[in-house]
Amino acid sequence: MPLLKLLKGQLPQNEIPLGLDDLLIGRDELCSLQLKDDQVSRQHASVSHSEGRYQLTDLNSRNHTYLNGDKLEPGVPYALENHDLITILRYAFSFIEDRDDSWLLDDESVSQISVIEDRGVSSPESVSLNASASNWQFRSSVNSGAKLSAIMQITRDLHNALALDEVLAKVLDSLLKIFPPADSAVCVLVSPGGDAPELRVAKQRKARADDTIFISRTVMDHVLETGQGIIFDDIQSPPQIPLTQSIVNARRRSVVCAPLLDLENHPLGVMQLDTSRHSGQFSEADLDLLSTVALQVSLAVEDSRLHEIALREREMRRELQVAREIQVGLLPDQPPKLNGYEFFDFYAAAREVGGDYYDYVTMPDGRCAVVVGDVAGKGVSAALLMAKLASEMRVHLAGGLAPLEIFQKLNASYNTQTAHWRFVTLVLAIVDPQRHSMQIVNAGHMRPILRNNQGTLRELANDETGLPLGVVTDYPYQVFELDLEAGDLVAMYSDGVSDALSESGEQFGIRGLQDSLLQNANSVSEYGQNAIDALQAFVKTQTQTDDICLLCLQRIA
Repeated sequence: MPLLKLLKGQLPQNEIPLGLDDLLIGRDELCSLQLKDDQVSRQHASVSHSEGRYQLTDLNSRNHTYLNGDKLEPGVPYALENHDLITILRYAFSFIEDRDDSWLLDDESVSQISVIEDRGVSSPESVSLNASASNWQFRSSVNSGAKLSAIMQITRDLHNALALDEVLAKVLDSLLKIFPPADSAVCVLVSPGGDAPELRVAKQRKARADDTIFISRTVMDHVLETGQGIIFDDIQSPPQIPLTQSIVNARRRSVVCAPLLDLENHPLGVMQLDTSRHSGQFSEADLDLLSTVALQVSLAVEDSRLHEIALREREMRRELQVAREIQVGLLPDQPPKLNGYEFFDFYAAAREVGGDYYDYVTMPDGRCAVVVGDVAGKGVSAALLMAKLASEMRVHLAGGLAPLEIFQKLNASYNTQTAHWRFVTLVLAIVDPQRHSMQIVNAGHMRPILRNNQGTLRELANDETGLPLGVVTDYPYQVFELDLEAGDLVAMYSDGVSDALSESGEQFGIRGLQDSLLQNANSVSEYGQNAIDALQAFVKTQTQTDDICLLCLQRIA
């Protein structure tokens, strides 16, 4: 049954089933899914069912609805896909269409093929036929009865075949039925990267242990290069055509080989039949028929490759979505309750899984640690490194370690366990609510911004900011200390804020954030929301390329 799975936030239930009726989401108690947060609109968004699909619509909310990190246009329904991430302020949900939506295809083992290396001689003089799609009309006019039988047989064999090796094995079985004189049939494919041909599948009419399936590289290369099929008639009898000794020793009376071409006439591979029978020579009609079948097979090969690519991409998307869910689940559900202080936080993940994170940790002595970090890079590896960082930071803070000791341990850990190109920026601010003071240690992260109670801005810990974690072993980090007056506000953020781009390619910059903080507001939430509104108005419809994280704390008494 379709449902919304709660990833972040606090609700009475973690799974919200979806039916055919609209699911209204908002702060109002009459909503089907009530989110008790003052920043959530009374009627914020809805999930509806239409024409067999579920859709998400933002109901002109003040603080917006996000789908996979993209802000929704108000009033416009967006189709939901399995494992889509829905974010409404501090709440995050995953749309689950089917609890068991994974399936795999088993690969079929391929036959062993021996190749006769006989390149380096002149191209064989033989009957040839252009096998490109442009000659379909010409080939269709010859041997129409045999063509029809072959196409019907191949079509039946290809029906419901999805794995590429399964497709090719069925095709070769059909070819041995269609061509009674043939002793063996083989299919060789060119890899998508254009490397050496891949020996894929072979079939023999009567396989014996001492049999070697015949493939001539001279023949194969000629067909691949020219895009034309060829026939060798009675190749056991030189000097009809120039052949290498290896071909002569193969004791084949006749060979027919046709190319597999994509719709742009690029080579996909070859199909070959051979016979050692004296009365089994292949004819031009046989080449014509094999080339016609090769057109069908070419489409099947392309379809199968596209299917395999789609499966890999689908699995990768699923893994990235799981990583995104883990990442969002590691973030705090709500700000801490600290006497005399209020907090605001905003986090919006980009399309790709990234390495940004923030956290609040209450220390044993009652102080509150506020952390913002950014692991260099994107993808699952960055998310996993972020999870490791979050776990280690919590353990060290809960253990009551001093800030410098924490950073020394983290730096040593990342110097020994991460690649040289993977580093972490991190800023830690510890608030003492009794002394109304703050300690800051910064490892290469964006400098926090102070807006004092007079409305003046300045960046904090300029001289004390050190290198990112994992860059230099035993780096001497420094502590910056600050006394907080009533009304003072400190903003901490990731580079996704300052690096955000407008439609014209301009950066929002630190100046954009500072300008928004200069606007007078009545609460820390209003200051934070003003900054996010200014950022969103700046970027407009530009695609978000990095995680956006903003934390603000203010002393109110």
